[in-house]
Amino acid sequence: MFSHYLKIAFRNLTKYKIQTIISIIGLAVGFVCFALSALWIRYERSFDTFHPNAEHLYITYSVGMAGTSGARTLFTPYGYADYLRTAFPEIKNVTQMSALSLIQSPRYFEIANTFAPFKVLDIQENFFDMFDMRILVGQLPFHEPGSRNIAISERRARQLFGNESPLGKTKISNNVEFTITAVVSDWAGPSNFPFDFLAVKRTRLPEHAWGMIVSNVVFELYPTVNEEAFLERFRNHVVRPSQPFGNLTFDAIPLTSLRTNDELIDGKNVRHQFIVWFSLIGLLVIACALFNYLTLFFSRFRIRKKEFALRMVCGANTKSLFALLAIEFVLVLVIAALLGLLLVNFFQHIFRELSGVDLPLSAILVEMSVYFAGVILFALLLFTLLLFIFRKTSLNAAIRRRKNANSRRISVVLQLIISIVFIFGTAVMIKQLNYLHRVDNLGIDFRNTAMLWRSFGDFQDVQRTYNQLRQIPEIETILTNTHPLFGNSGRRFMGIVRDWEDRDPDSSEQINYERFPISDAAIEFYNLQLVAGRFLNENDARNDVMINESAARAFGWYDPIGKTFGGYAYISGEVFSHFIVRGVIRNRQVQSPTLPILPAVYHFDNDPFGTHGSGTIVFRYREGTIDVVRSKINDLLEVPRTFTNFVVSANETWAEYLSSERTLLKLLGFVSLICILISIFGFFSLVSLTCEERRKEIAIRKVNGATIHDIVGIFFKEDSLLLAIGALIAFPTGYYIMQRWLEQYVLQTPIPLWIYVAILLALTLVIVLCVGWRVWKASIENPADVVKSE
Repeated sequence: MFSHYLKIAFRNLTKYKIQTIISIIGLAVGFVCFALSALWIRYERSFDTFHPNAEHLYITYSVGMAGTSGARTLFTPYGYADYLRTAFPEIKNVTQMSALSLIQSPRYFEIANTFAPFKVLDIQENFFDMFDMRILVGQLPFHEPGSRNIAISERRARQLFGNESPLGKTKISNNVEFTITAVVSDWAGPSNFPFDFLAVKRTRLPEHAWGMIVSNVVFELYPTVNEEAFLERFRNHVVRPSQPFGNLTFDAIPLTSLRTNDELIDGKNVRHQFIVWFSLIGLLVIACALFNYLTLFFSRFRIRKKEFALRMVCGANTKSLFALLAIEFVLVLVIAALLGLLLVNFFQHIFRELSGVDLPLSAILVEMSVYFAGVILFALLLFTLLLFIFRKTSLNAAIRRRKNANSRRISVVLQLIISIVFIFGTAVMIKQLNYLHRVDNLGIDFRNTAMLWRSFGDFQDVQRTYNQLRQIPEIETILTNTHPLFGNSGRRFMGIVRDWEDRDPDSSEQINYERFPISDAAIEFYNLQLVAGRFLNENDARNDVMINESAARAFGWYDPIGKTFGGYAYISGEVFSHFIVRGVIRNRQVQSPTLPILPAVYHFDNDPFGTHGSGTIVFRYREGTIDVVRSKINDLLEVPRTFTNFVVSANETWAEYLSSERTLLKLLGFVSLICILISIFGFFSLVSLTCEERRKEIAIRKVNGATIHDIVGIFFKEDSLLLAIGALIAFPTGYYIMQRWLEQYVLQTPIPLWIYVAILLALTLVIVLCVGWRVWKASIENPADVVKSE
């Protein structure tokens, strides 16, 4: 009996070839989008959950140390770990790790005839007491901080040395030779602290140094501690180190939640918020595909009602009809699932590159199969529920019952809504990315600029390097003794203001700011824009400064010129505690576009080379020549091969800031295209089935004198009304969603009217083509043949 039903199912699927192919492809792509997004978000939430004590591990972060009040960073002062040991008896253990490891900045090494980037994690001895890791072979001498002994991960040891022991092998970094003295086990799962090598954390500062923010601190609570009460006390605790650092506050989150916290962790291809959005989009795609398939299936079901009624007259019962329809329904789902697995296998490399998911293909396919099975089971339950509504159909009812097109109309409207929202969202994202690439919107011209990172011995060394750079024809302009006004590269001076003019005397607020030396050449080089007052010059006093718009707002000043504020600053060998504002500069968007612009203070320094040889060289190069410039600089300055990121390009840094948005745009663009195609093909299929249902109506209209133009017009009016209803719902929905997305950016593009008009015109054209072609084909049939077949 099963084989008989299977043959009937295949026969019916081949009878409606176009609808079947559209359903299979749409479901397959929907399966893939949904399953990959579900896998991605599950993977993101599995970081560091494999530790036996994972539920008691917390990572600390600083609040208000690197910018405005409330700014947060995972980098904590060097002495903070020791402070925690004595301040909180609820803490069982605490360890300190290298900050560079958390932001996943690789270091280039030459090892085993391989020059490549590797991840190094600087740790303390109690690291092994807190985390699920052990030393397999050898030892790591923690009693020799700053030693050149390192440990290698088991996985990396196999890759580099095969079956040969790595102990005693050396690696070279920045012309310094390190020796491998141990092999350690790999993490049992994905971790926020990926590593290839472990190194003993170097002790360069006094144990309670608070001026250098260089480390990540992780602590473990005793299992009996009330964690909610502890965290409340922890975040309200104020640390009061020596001046001039001011009062410091910290907070902590579970280590297992770190990966999903976009405010604290960077270095990922896509922010977690975007991954959640992509998961919701994947859910919408599979929902759209399933709804489209169910609509097509039950549209065909209505066309075949006479067939089912005749089967019942001939002795078929409800159970046998359900089995027949269920096999046909599930067959398409199974074929789509198998096609989906093939698509996953084919596109896995692209998915890994975009998502960073580090799982073997077998694990991905197994998880995909589980998700596919869940979707098929859900669809079968939904199918059973819908079929239950139509289960009592007799021959007489099938003949006399009036055709109801409401389900078709609802299907068309829903698919139009989803398509319009996707198209609108993609268009706004593209416009926002273009907006963020326009220099006139950023308050600073960083196009084709780069920073030369180097420790200069003295000012003669700076001048010598400057003369060498002038020999490179691709370099157009050179600045020396300047701190880059873009990104996080180079040295940045931080300051704290506790007293300013017009300050509320009862307030205990303090404002953190960043300070930059500025010169005439730098103002012209970066094309800084003046908002009020004037630019500084060499005739101004040392304590005359310019501030940015964020600083003026933080001080509460509407007219900042001539206002004063107090703060500790060491400038050119002198200590200043009192500053006068002479000008206000437009805010510079120099960091990630999602981060608030920090208050900034600029003081004048026109010394071209710096008296202490500590200047950084910034230069502008001809567009598209950064690789040539890097190569020539390396040759001129004889840079060792193990030195990397010697030249930091502002264009590349800005591109890294927007990498998450570009990745989301790729994903959204692909999913939008798929969803639009599913909707268009689904719409075309529904129009085809509608024409099949209304063949007799079309024939009678022709007999009564209706022209092809009249018939096409009737169908077009109906579907245009559905488009209008869909647009009225979709555009406000899309605007609300994208406005929320834009709110995370400091600079936001306006949403112009032409986007709405263009989307409406494009979809109207699609409807005209689909309806026109299919209805025209139905309307040219011979009415006599149609009436006879009916």
